[in-house]
Parts: sequence; structure tokens; C-alpha cells
Amino acid sequence: MRFRSSVSPQGTLDIKEPEAWRAELRKHSGHEVFLELKRYRKIRSLNQNSFFHGPVLEHLAEWTGMTTQEVKDGLKQRFLGVTRILPNGREWQTIKRTRDLDTVEWEEFMEKIRAEFAQHGFLIPVPNESWNIE
Repeated sequence: MRFRSSVSPQGTLDIKEPEAWRAELRKHSGHEVFLELKRYRKIRSLNQNSFFHGPVLEHLAEWTGMTTQEVKDGLKQRFLGVTRILPNGREWQTIKRTRDLDTVEWEEFMEKIRAEFAQHGFLIPVPNESWNIE
């Protein structure tokens, strides 16, 4: 679960939705939990999403001969893979969802895609640049 909060100079946490926070905590009563703090950033924009699901995936699908879903799945597997450690110490491989990326993570993802395909002569422009496909 995600809860937007702010941290005071004294180090206290101000939860923006305290009732939802308490309800979530009650679900885990009696259990050990893992909390991860992360600086708030906006989730990737609709324009970023549209650019990716439109021209980027469509052109890569045409270039590779795959479907747009196959291209997306491959890109996520290659660039958004995450290794988690299970309670028994074993590793578990998972993949981040693109909808959970913030604007900075999204652009890092797109830069990795641009770099990968540039090695093969396929240039992916940044948004608002024109496509030059040969």
C-alpha cells in the first residue's frame, strides 16, 4: 500500500489519509511488516504513457515483427526486473508495473529503451521530436 505523507523537521510523519493508514495497519496486527520510505514524485504522466503505448510500442512492434504486448512485456522484463528476498533468504524475480513508475523512473526506463535500440540503428526520439525511420 502507498500512503502519501510528509515528514516534519522534527522527524514526525504526517499521514495524509490517517483513517486509511490505521485501517491498513489493523490488517497486519500481530505480524511483522516491512516499510519503505521513498520521496514523493508524480506518477508518470498521461502524455508519457500515450507516447509509449502509441508511437514507441507501435514502431518497435513493426520493426521487430512482434505484437505491441510482446514488445512491452520484453521491455519490462529487461529493464524493470526486480529481485526480492523472501523470508527464507531465497531470491524472487518480479517485474515492476509501468503504471507504478514515477516521472523520473519512467524517463530512466525510456532512456534504457532508447539506448538499447540505438545500438541496432533504431532511434526513438524523446516526446515532441519527430520519428526518422529508415
